[in-house]
Amino acid sequence: MSIVLQEFFACPACSRPVERHIGASGNNFGNVMRTDGKSYEPMACRRPALIICPHCHAPIWPEDIGPPILRGSVRSPFVDIPGALFCKSPSEDDYYALLGQGDLTSERERYIRMHAWWIGNDRRLDPATVDAYGRPIWGQQPDARSGALQTPLSERQRENLVALAAMLDETNAPFLLLKAEAIRELGNFEEAVALLAKSTDPSLADDAAFIQQLAETRDPSVRYMMPDG
Repeated sequence: MSIVLQEFFACPACSRPVERHIGASGNNFGNVMRTDGKSYEPMACRRPALIICPHCHAPIWPEDIGPPILRGSVRSPFVDIPGALFCKSPSEDDYYALLGQGDLTSERERYIRMHAWWIGNDRRLDPATVDAYGRPIWGQQPDARSGALQTPLSERQRENLVALAAMLDETNAPFLLLKAEAIRELGNFEEAVALLAKSTDPSLADDAAFIQQLAETRDPSVRYMMPDG
């Protein structure tokens, strides 16, 4: 059974009410993972660490402002607060603007750089197989365009990816894989293969092999991980 929670926050910048919904379900139907680590999990519980105020466009880190001022769910009639607007997701420009402000923890900087990378890659996927949010359209081939057809990284995107790769700890198995993927997408194929040789986590072996295959064929494009079977 799916559950939708409502949460209302007061924007710390303008004090006006902001609403967000959190959905959760007990199944993993439709889950898809990309080589850059972004997953589309339509039934999963999502609590974004960063949202944008729909009133004043200020960034909001919900963990900084404490518990919501009001909470509701589908188990009871939805609640409402006069003047509340639904929160916005940050755009690629929003993420880069936040990086320019500095004064970020390393964890938040990594989060911002990762999500900026993902948004850029959303636009590189074949528009015939994904929707406006980079999510797979079911029934279409779950793959991306070939590297020759994908839009090259902009200078800003390259700088972000270089900085992100430098932040990723190679002793952390998932981060090692993400670092190799970032370096592959930057076109440094031999370095990516060398990094993947350090990957020893058996649970990531198939993903590492897939990314290595792309690197060895000198393909810098983001791809969907092909499901087993």
